[in-house]
Amino acid sequence: MKNIEPQTFNHVHTYTQNQLANRLALVGFIFAFIISVIGLVLSIVALRKVRYTNEGKSLALAGIMISSIGIGFMITLILLIVIVVNTSPLY
Repeated sequence: MKNIEPQTFNHVHTYTQNQLANRLALVGFIFAFIISVIGLVLSIVALRKVRYTNEGKSLALAGIMISSIGIGFMITLILLIVIVVNTSPLY
């Protein structure tokens, strides 16, 4: 009969580079709706990290697109406010 030793399991979870990049892509996507500039930066960093794998790539790309649209909308809104304020007559 063999001598069987009990197995011990180490429950320390280590994250791989892909898992961290995938979480970064998710956070960048969420911030794309809240604070577009931070969402854009986080999504670009996540896209650079998942450049060789496809895990999280689409989420990072979506974060970049949504952030860019949000930043463009805010710039357009600010320009319209400046134009309206400068062209309105002062009484």
